[in-house]
Amino acid sequence: FYIGSIDHRRLRAEPEDLVERARSIVARSVRFYGEANPVPAAVIGILPERDMDADFVALLERTNAALAALCASEDWTFVPTHRAPIRLPDGSLNPDVAADQLHLNRAGYEALAGWMRAAGLLAD
Repeated sequence: FYIGSIDHRRLRAEPEDLVERARSIVARSVRFYGEANPVPAAVIGILPERDMDADFVALLERTNAALAALCASEDWTFVPTHRAPIRLPDGSLNPDVAADQLHLNRAGYEALAGWMRAAGLLAD
């Protein structure tokens, strides 16, 4: 699941509110799709955007930490996105892996796919 980005960006949702929405959506999906064939759940951290100010970086960090804690409590996998090459040291999206202000380019998706493979979510 890539969940909460709109709540985070447009609504500036507090991490606790976003986590409760995420918990509901993921749990309902796991129950619905997993009844006949149990499936593991994974949540991808919310991606940074380019040119984020310090307050927005801090909110994103708190939100992703809350999503990671949710995943740990539910035995879901969390794929963190707040690391190189996607994130710059200032917390913003690295333009080298970005197609625009918010979205990854091929290099960005390759990095993300590599993390997902390392977490056992994608086959080689």
